[in-house]
Amino acid sequence: MNLEVNQKNLYLLLPSKLSWMAEMLAEDSNIEPVEALKKLYLSKTYSELEQENTKMWHLGPVALYQEYIEMHPRELCGISAGISGRSLENLLESFKALSDPANRPSRWTSSSLGWTCGLHGDIPCT
Repeated sequence: MNLEVNQKNLYLLLPSKLSWMAEMLAEDSNIEPVEALKKLYLSKTYSELEQENTKMWHLGPVALYQEYIEMHPRELCGISAGISGRSLENLLESFKALSDPANRPSRWTSSSLGWTCGLHGDIPCT
């Protein structure tokens, strides 16, 4: 079995990272998660993330979100301080809380949209 990440299989790693980032962006920007996801997919951050040679895929969703905020400070609706006014510690706490299935928001884990939660691999979230 080949476990090497390359440009041909990198796309398999991105949806779970983007779904976590979309939830953070939606919360910080007060927009719907689907709108946040659209912004992320159209961003320079995603453009770089989808290129294997940048190695951004090594980063977790919190670090990627921080990169997004730094690259797109005006994308946040009225939030301009640092990483959207949230400390890295707060972002990490939010991520840890979201890692618990009991705390996982259901509004962006719709299996009808084909997303998976990342905690359970390819099992659709409900």
